[in-house]
Amino acid sequence: MDYDRDGALDLSVTRGYTATGGHFLFHNDPGKQAARRGLSVRVLDKAGRFTRMGAEVRLYDAAGQIVATRLVSTGEGYNSQGTQPVHFGLASMTPVTVEVTFMNRASRRTQRIEHVRPERYAGTELVIRER
Repeated sequence: MDYDRDGALDLSVTRGYTATGGHFLFHNDPGKQAARRGLSVRVLDKAGRFTRMGAEVRLYDAAGQIVATRLVSTGEGYNSQGTQPVHFGLASMTPVTVEVTFMNRASRRTQRIEHVRPERYAGTELVIRER
C-alpha cells in the first residue's frame, strides 16, 4: 500500500496475536524522483467493483517488449492481504502500453491502453474498467 500517495510502496503490519497487539507502518522513502517512477493500476469489473481477481496486468515498452506483469489478487498468504491496486516500479518515466486480460469461465478478453505516461498518475492510479 502507498499510504502517503508518494508513489513508493509502504508496508503496514498488524500484530494481533499477542496480549498487546499493535499496528506498525513502515514508510518507504527512496527519494522523490525514485518514488515517482511507478505506476499503480486499479482493475474494475463492468459495474465498477473490485471483483476482477485473476486479471493479468502487463506493461510493454515502446518496442513491444514486456516490462512487467502482475496478477490482481485477493491475498498473498496466511493471514495477509495483497494490495489493490497493482503497483509497478519503473526504470524510467517513458510511456508504456498497459494491457489487462480479464478472465471468466467462458473466455479471456484483453484491453490495451497505449502511450500511458506514468508521471500523469503520480500520487494516484490508472483505473481500467472492463468493457
